[in-house]
Amino acid sequence: MEGLKKVTPQLQWSLYVDCPNCNHQLYLVDHDEDGCYSHKIFNNQWSDIKGQNEICSECFEEFEIEEVVY
Repeated sequence: MEGLKKVTPQLQWSLYVDCPNCNHQLYLVDHDEDGCYSHKIFNNQWSDIKGQNEICSECFEEFEIEEVVY
């Protein structure tokens, strides 16, 4: 009897937000160099993202993350 074939899954994640000032959609994974989002999401600390500040790459206005929904 042959063994089962093995596969390697690939995880893909995304995190988007629309700027409340100009409505430009930001891909927050690109803003995650220090793991401020990925570490919290993958460690079930979603509520710790509340209050995180971001700057829009289009209008350069700052805004605050209220919550992450999924």
